[in-house]
Amino acid sequence: MLGRTHLALGALAGVALEQYFLPSNVNAYYILVLVGAILPDIDHQGSTINNVLPLTRFAAKIMHHRGIFHTIFMPILIMIVAGFLGYPAYGWYLVIGYIVHLLSDSLTELGVNWLHPFSEEKVHGFIRTGTWAEHFVFLLALFLVGMQVF
Repeated sequence: MLGRTHLALGALAGVALEQYFLPSNVNAYYILVLVGAILPDIDHQGSTINNVLPLTRFAAKIMHHRGIFHTIFMPILIMIVAGFLGYPAYGWYLVIGYIVHLLSDSLTELGVNWLHPFSEEKVHGFIRTGTWAEHFVFLLALFLVGMQVF
C-alpha cells in the first residue's frame, strides 16, 4: 500500500485505541503511531519514511522490501528495546502503527511473510497497490477518522 494509506490506517487505529492506552502525551502518542505505520517500509528506497527521514535510506540499500522489516519479529524487537530504554509505552505506540502496516500490507496481492525467514508462507489479499481498491480503503479510513474526531 501507499504511504498515505498506511498513515490513514495508522491514524484510524490510533483514534480507535487511544482510550485503551490513555497516553499522558497525546502528541507523542499520535506521532509514534504514525511513524510506526510507515516504519516497515524503511527497506523500500522510495518509501514515505525514506522521503521524510532520509537518514533511514541506508536500510533500503542493504535489505530487500518486505523482508525482515515486514515480520512479527520487528515489533517484538521494538518492544524489547523500548522496555530496555525505559519507554515501554512509546514502544506500544510504535507497535500499534507497525502492526497496522503489516495487516494492511497483508491485504495486498504481494502480501506479507510474517515469519520470514523461518517460513515461505505469505498472507495476502486482493488489493493491488495504487488501484481503486486501495483508494477506497484510504478514503474510508479518512472518513472513519473524521467521524471519531468530530
